[in-house]
Amino acid sequence: MRGFLAFLVVAALTGGALAVAAVTVVLPAVVSVAVRDSPFLRSGTDVRVDVDASLIGVFLHGSIDRITIAGDGLSEPSARVAAADVDLDDVSILDHSFAEASGTLSGVDLDVAGAGPLHLATVTLQGSSRTLEAVADLDATAAVAAIRRRLAAAGLSSEAVTLTAGRIDVTLAGRTFAALPVITSTEVRLEASDGLVSLPLVTLPTTGEWRITAIQVTPSGIRVTAVVILG
Repeated sequence: MRGFLAFLVVAALTGGALAVAAVTVVLPAVVSVAVRDSPFLRSGTDVRVDVDASLIGVFLHGSIDRITIAGDGLSEPSARVAAADVDLDDVSILDHSFAEASGTLSGVDLDVAGAGPLHLATVTLQGSSRTLEAVADLDATAAVAAIRRRLAAAGLSSEAVTLTAGRIDVTLAGRTFAALPVITSTEVRLEASDGLVSLPLVTLPTTGEWRITAIQVTPSGIRVTAVVILG
């Protein structure tokens, strides 16, 4: 009997050790490989994926505590990211949803319909797998260049575009007009109070997978807040 009990104890300890190893070593390795294999990350260099998993998270909640993704030179057809550092918390093993996301993308170049190429100094991310808020910062040089491209596309030759606190000053044919970015359900427009300047800057997707909720203009640049509907 004593030998049988000793066998049970050894079996229990061995099983417990295997469970801990599976959760803390094997599972993170498998998840790391799967994340690295995504097309967006495959394009990058020096991609690092750190996976934190615990017995409580896996067996009680069916989730991985945290996945940290960092990398350089990431790209897809319409976006290129110089550097990314993103944390995903409480990631479901079954449906891959996550309770919280946070992080920063640096040096983002986008091809935006109706606005041409845009360079964003930083994009800050916060939210969950259902709704993600992205706050993008365009420096003054990039913002002015994008606005002048839209004016030129509309047949308006601008002599100057200047960012000030809360507005955008546009000079056409020797006259300067104070204009504001106006958010509608379908686009972001540049509108002057006298109506002499009125043109779309960015066309929003009709499917509603993302929308712009706020635009802040300062002399140093433009901050755009968008909400992305993920699921």
